[in-house]
Amino acid sequence: MEQHLNEAALKNSIKQIPVVFVNNVDTYSGWNISHFLANSRINGTLSDNTSVDRQVSYESQLQTTDDQGLVYQVYGTKTKFDSKSKEDELGCSTEPLGMLNLDISHCKQILVNEEREKLLALLLECNIIIYDITDIEDPDQVEEALWALSTLHSTAESFTSRKIFILVSTILTWARTKPLDPENPQSPLTEEEYKRRRAHPAFKRHLTAEKEIIRLGKKKSKMVMYVVTSGITYGGGEGFLHYWFKCGWHNNPVIQYPGDGQNIVPMIHIKDLASILQNVIERKPSIRYIIAVDEGFNTLDNIFKAISLELTTGEVIGVPKEYFLSVEDIPNKALDMLEVNIHVQPEIVEEDMSVTWVSKDGFTQNIKTCVQEYKEKRGLQPIRLCVLGPPVSGKTTIVNSLCAHYKLHPIQTEKIVQEMLEDLKEKAAEEVTDSNNEEVENAKEQLQDILSGQLANNGEIPNQYVIMFVRKMINSKPCQNQGFVLDGFPSTEEQARELFAVVEEAEELEEEESALYKNSIMPSLVINLNASDEFLRERAMNMPQEELEEKQYSEETFLYKLAHYRNLQLDDITAVEYFDEMEIHVVQIDVTANVEEHINDIQTKIIGKPHNYGPSIEELRERYKKKMEEKAKKEKEMAIKQREKEEEEERQRRIREEEWAQWLNQIQREEKRWLEAQSTPLRNYLMEHVIPTVAEGLLECCRLRPDDPVDFLAEYLFKHAMHE
Repeated sequence: MEQHLNEAALKNSIKQIPVVFVNNVDTYSGWNISHFLANSRINGTLSDNTSVDRQVSYESQLQTTDDQGLVYQVYGTKTKFDSKSKEDELGCSTEPLGMLNLDISHCKQILVNEEREKLLALLLECNIIIYDITDIEDPDQVEEALWALSTLHSTAESFTSRKIFILVSTILTWARTKPLDPENPQSPLTEEEYKRRRAHPAFKRHLTAEKEIIRLGKKKSKMVMYVVTSGITYGGGEGFLHYWFKCGWHNNPVIQYPGDGQNIVPMIHIKDLASILQNVIERKPSIRYIIAVDEGFNTLDNIFKAISLELTTGEVIGVPKEYFLSVEDIPNKALDMLEVNIHVQPEIVEEDMSVTWVSKDGFTQNIKTCVQEYKEKRGLQPIRLCVLGPPVSGKTTIVNSLCAHYKLHPIQTEKIVQEMLEDLKEKAAEEVTDSNNEEVENAKEQLQDILSGQLANNGEIPNQYVIMFVRKMINSKPCQNQGFVLDGFPSTEEQARELFAVVEEAEELEEEESALYKNSIMPSLVINLNASDEFLRERAMNMPQEELEEKQYSEETFLYKLAHYRNLQLDDITAVEYFDEMEIHVVQIDVTANVEEHINDIQTKIIGKPHNYGPSIEELRERYKKKMEEKAKKEKEMAIKQREKEEEEERQRRIREEEWAQWLNQIQREEKRWLEAQSTPLRNYLMEHVIPTVAEGLLECCRLRPDDPVDFLAEYLFKHAMHE
């Protein structure tokens, strides 16, 4: 009995949970909105906290005495992306460009069927309907939203309870709006001016949808309607800005953007947009047209400078819009959105809502958080490795193999020190100006210190400068984006502690004071190679001369380096023991065994798949083209081989026929000779005994001329044969 009551209570509680519909939950915007609501407490905007860290089961929710402990139940639809054309073109399966690997398990029900009858049935089950029409890659979303709006409005009288319909539109419906004060074009517009808005030509259907919401919302109905006009969304893996984040992550030295960059672009973090939608659902503002933007008011130039500074060199340049028209990763409407130049002030959000802001100050002020979200959502966390071991044990070979497989940056100490010294010499040799005076003087001073240290250190660069150069390299944007592999460094515990120490610098203040090392540069895996001295000596003796010259190895230098390495292993704490102490995974590899098998295990079982984009669309197309060319070449070669085979078979057939004819002639000749040989005794008998008698009989027949010569000859032969 008690169990049935609990089940009834559970079902009753589930019925009371608001059901939210979100279209296209497998897209950037739809996923972030639906995921936020599925993890947000009901009526959370009316209390201090708006979200929970994880979804909880309904059973556990029932155990709370606070109804606000419940989270929203989300239904949704998936996009109808047809990858067949792209698959045919590239020769492999693919997804929409810029698509995230999104887990939509937070949605309780997903509709993938295109039939509108089923979609209507799903909408009728929901209390809140959110139609996001900002996805510029789905041309049918506006028409579907208008259909859903008109259909639900026409059947609203049959609703058992009131529904909320929210249209998430784009700020591009304001793109051609004239400023209130022509003499002050930067004066902000507010929601009160929504009747004056003028849309960008490419977004007129979006404006039509907004107007239809406002028109139907004026009529009394069981459906409350809102328009939430969103700024350009960012964060959560990136939407419209994904292409430029990708360029920065790939270390493009200069980030290019469309136009001169002086236009103000209204923006909002995708989670802040979702929080505003939750406020609309729970607070039900009296104003039905809401602008959702942050307080950044950044120009396009500032936006891309922030991306470039955080991911690459900090260099940006504006180029004509036409340059990007052929870039497949950027839809044309995305370029239109980045051209918007409007200053809007969201009064309703500021005055009437309780938004738990992620990025209230705007994109440029929160670029570090956005980049971190981008890397996490896209699976682009850097891979940091270290390979240690004695000389000629194969460290560089393994480093190069790992770098090629994972697209990492090799950190080879001698090469880096040489490059850094060259840079210092070039900087020190520059002509001094007012702008570079301090840099040139610092370079000269540092170079002098290094040269002095070399003289006092038997020609070797002091350890502190080697560590400084290596640390500078592993802190560089390429190494922080993709990752790196340290080749044989650090070789001592002291070097390791100095290299990975938390330095008290302004940009590192967020590090905990108690941290033993800087996490962003510490390797996550160390590979330590082991081999006996005899094995290493034999390998060094058998190395190609070119490789020995490249490594500047002679017998003396090799033995010196090997002895130096062995001495370092006698220290109280070695570099490997330091990593063990820091709880960094160390893999021991015996290089006398199958090294390739060990490396393969490391790649498949420890590190895993590469943390990068993999091949681009251009690379996939080039691979497919190459594959098709190779296939055509193989088919041509096979055709040539088949033709040659057939020609050879025909030639062999003719040869066999000729041989058969010759053999047949030979047989006939042999048979003739045999017959002749067999007929010789009979011929001799005839010539000796028969022919003379026949000749005489014929002569006698000619002489007598009998009436019947044949009979006469026969009797003559018989008579003489009997006589003989």
